[in-house]
Amino acid sequence: MLRIRSTYLYLAVALGLFCYIFFIDTKNKSTKETTQSAGRLFEFNADEVTWLQITNANGTVVLEKQPDKRWKIVKPVQSLPEAGIVQQILGEVEFARSLRVIPYSALPGSKEETIKQWNLAPPVVSVEFKTAKEHFVLQLGRNVALTENIYARASSAPSAPVNIIRASIKTIVDRNLSDIRSRAVFDFDSAKVNKTATREFTSGSQLSHDVEITKDMDGKWSLQKPLVARADSKSLTAWLRQMQDLRIVEFVSDEGSNLSNYGLSSPVAQITVQTPDNNAEELSLIVGSSPADKPAEVYAKRLRSNSVFTLKRDAVLKIIAGLQDCRDKKLVTVVPADLNGVSIEQKGKTFSLTKKEGVWTFDGETNVTAELTKIQDFVNQLAGLQAVQFVKDTAADLRHYSLDKPVAKVTLRYTLGKSKDKDKDKEAPETGSVDLLFGKTENKLVYAKNSIEPFIYSVPAGVLDLLPKDAIVWRALQVVQLDKARIKEVAIVSKDGEVKYRREADGSFKTDVANHSVNAARADAQVSLLSSLRALAWLGKPLSPKELEKPTLKITVTSDAPAPVVLRVGAALPSGSYAAQVDGQPSAFELPLSDFNALDLNPISDKPQK
Repeated sequence: MLRIRSTYLYLAVALGLFCYIFFIDTKNKSTKETTQSAGRLFEFNADEVTWLQITNANGTVVLEKQPDKRWKIVKPVQSLPEAGIVQQILGEVEFARSLRVIPYSALPGSKEETIKQWNLAPPVVSVEFKTAKEHFVLQLGRNVALTENIYARASSAPSAPVNIIRASIKTIVDRNLSDIRSRAVFDFDSAKVNKTATREFTSGSQLSHDVEITKDMDGKWSLQKPLVARADSKSLTAWLRQMQDLRIVEFVSDEGSNLSNYGLSSPVAQITVQTPDNNAEELSLIVGSSPADKPAEVYAKRLRSNSVFTLKRDAVLKIIAGLQDCRDKKLVTVVPADLNGVSIEQKGKTFSLTKKEGVWTFDGETNVTAELTKIQDFVNQLAGLQAVQFVKDTAADLRHYSLDKPVAKVTLRYTLGKSKDKDKDKEAPETGSVDLLFGKTENKLVYAKNSIEPFIYSVPAGVLDLLPKDAIVWRALQVVQLDKARIKEVAIVSKDGEVKYRREADGSFKTDVANHSVNAARADAQVSLLSSLRALAWLGKPLSPKELEKPTLKITVTSDAPAPVVLRVGAALPSGSYAAQVDGQPSAFELPLSDFNALDLNPISDKPQK
């Protein structure tokens, strides 16, 4: 029974305490103090703020807007703020609204004591900011009991009224230095970078790894150390993005002393980025040892800063190793659109092509064009061919790689814009060429070299399959190209005899066979086919003498051209198509079965006209 009475006693005390707190915090509702309608605490434009100070239990942070409109932390350290955080804080303050206003004169009990009880003297958080014309102060106190609101004052004056505002603002503005300062290690415009470098040192501070890449006035990247070579711009862009994404894990010290404690008096590595706006030291990072209890992190600091911080070890190692991987792995750097000539030499055969006004033609053959898509595919694949391995970076004995007598040789001729012709004092196209040599194959890789650089690469052996075994492979599949409207007469000789029809002035087709007519649809289909005849493939050899003498079909097409086009169709091929050849062309081609059937169809009606 005694225990039950004790329980009731405890409940009564708790209920009384609850009522007391609720009465104190809400007393202003039942007093005669006047309240004002809810409204914005401040009237200002966040974009016009030039100075910001935040003070809380962790200290004071001061930020100033720089002439370039960027914010900078000026106290207690010199640093950039985290991207967007100042705008977030000022935006929250700009639109902060008062839910209820309690005039100073209406505060309950001892006004000074009430202000202290509400944690407004001193405030939990004080936010001060300035525009060109005004100075604003926001003081935040404790939470209003049993609500999601807090006490606040919009002035530091002793008699300033108290506002009840949403507590969410406190979450946004109550920040310490670690919350506000940027955790980005580097701040630079990657488009402006003209030099990058990584260096590694042994325990005795001896240089063990030194890589440097620079960009010239034309925007081309090149490796300068440990050797001079091409650099890949896409890889550099990705590497610079890794630098920009490098984030500080923890700020350790801002004093810049006792660097030996962090392995920074004799760093193990240094990473540098340079732009025209700064010298190399301003964007140079030195890397030290790992914290004893955090082996996955490393100490680091900027060369011109006292701040020591930690970084993810793996991220740093990836950046250090990644710069050397920015070496251009392409066998050759050519822009396919700049090419105007290709020569291929392999197994004792050589052929070459030249591009003029967008059309590729075979050298030494009159009006023999190449299939554009095949040339484009070949050139694009060569331009994208990348080394699997850099075999030799210095001049070497080519015989060891069978590059003195290569298995295949490809010559690319190109035009690079315009350059000044000093002798003629005028601009002229700058032309050049590069040879690609392919040697012996080992482990599914073939040794390769270009004629401009001393390097020897290994590339996938499949590149040899890209090389056509004969010029005929690249020959355009267009066998006949005539203006359909200018075809005057078609004569077809088959096993059934000869049929002939001609085009009249009105465009209709007629035949000399008495009392017979021409099937217009069949004739039109044949004329359309013959005016733009295409091969499935070139066979690489002519028809046999027998097929030429007694073809399955012989079709003569007369047009405005100086000479008629004579098509001879030979025997059927195993694929079901037919071997065919046009007089004057050196090779037969594969004629689709559907085309053969259309050409073999008699367009002359077998019924006399009525």
